[in-house]
Amino acid sequence: MTFGGDELGLQRERRRLRAVVADDDEGMRQLLAAVLELDGWEVRCASDGDEAVSMSAGYEPDAVFLDVKMPGSDGISALRRLRESESGRDCAIVMVSGSDDPRAQSAAADAGCDDYLLKPLAIEDVSKRVLRLVTGASQRVE
Repeated sequence: MTFGGDELGLQRERRRLRAVVADDDEGMRQLLAAVLELDGWEVRCASDGDEAVSMSAGYEPDAVFLDVKMPGSDGISALRRLRESESGRDCAIVMVSGSDDPRAQSAAADAGCDDYLLKPLAIEDVSKRVLRLVTGASQRVE
C-alpha cells in the first residue's frame, strides 16, 4: 500500500528518496517517518533544528520536515541555515505546525519553505505533497 500512488512507485524504481524529520514530539517523528517509510523513503529523525541541520550535511535529503516550534533551534532558524547550506539548498523543506498563525506561515515562506502542513496531519497526503516538491529526484542514483 502506498499513500503517494503510482507516481511515487515510479520514483522509487529510479532511486530511493531520502528525508529528515525534525520534531521535538517523538510521536510525530515516528508518525511522519512511518508514513514516508511505507512509501519507500529512507528516513532519519532529529529532535531539534540543530540536529536536523547537522544530519542533513552529507546525507543529501530530498525533503526535510521541520516542526516550527522546537526547543533550542526552532524550525524557522533551521530552515534558514539549511537554505544557506549545500545539503539544504535544493531539497524540499516542509514546515509542520500545530498552529495556523499567519505570522509563522509568512516567516516560513520568507525563509524559503516549500510547503506548510498543519497538525493533525492528513497522512494520506504527506508523501504525495512532498513528492510534488522534490525536483530532480530521478537524476540521482543511489
